[in-house]
Amino acid sequence: DAVGITLDSGSNTTFAGDVNLSVDKKINFGDTSGTTDRMLIRKNDDGSGEINVLSANDLILRTGDTTRLTIASGGNATFAGTVEIKKATNCNLLFTETGTHGNSRNWSIQNAGGGDGYGELAFHKGNSDDDPVSSTQVFKLDKDSNAMFAGKVYFRDVGGEYIESAQDNTLNIYSGTDLQLYGSGNGIRWDGTTIFPLQTDARDL
Repeated sequence: DAVGITLDSGSNTTFAGDVNLSVDKKINFGDTSGTTDRMLIRKNDDGSGEINVLSANDLILRTGDTTRLTIASGGNATFAGTVEIKKATNCNLLFTETGTHGNSRNWSIQNAGGGDGYGELAFHKGNSDDDPVSSTQVFKLDKDSNAMFAGKVYFRDVGGEYIESAQDNTLNIYSGTDLQLYGSGNGIRWDGTTIFPLQTDARDL
């Protein structure tokens, strides 16, 4: 007759075939109840699968006896190598904010996602608190390394100097006090009223 289960002198058990558990049954490691020193693997009755470290310690996944992924008890995950999102289209990384602040926004970084062209890496956001991410691009890098901003590009604090592309195909450059344009040694300065020529020390004026 075929041997199905072997128990050796060291209390090790060897199964010759599959080990099948009914739905919502579990394998316990450590204690069989409570959360002090216990981990379990279970197939839940809602169809989901579960690996649960109830003792509030880290969950560590290893290959080749080397740690590849650590999930801390607080929910932070640390990967030891490259994290690759690989799909034919819509390779998206989604950031969902669960707070209730009126200025909260959901964001995504997308590679060839909805509203993007192939070869474009783009940032998208929701239009209001708790809204899904919109297909409208906020910022993108295309396959030729060109960058495109949907809004103003600020320097220093918001409300200060910025550059924007207006809807009538004009370029607006705003400075709160002086606007200076110069190249190698010469340029111009506009103080809001008068245009002045600039010499080499343009940035010191």
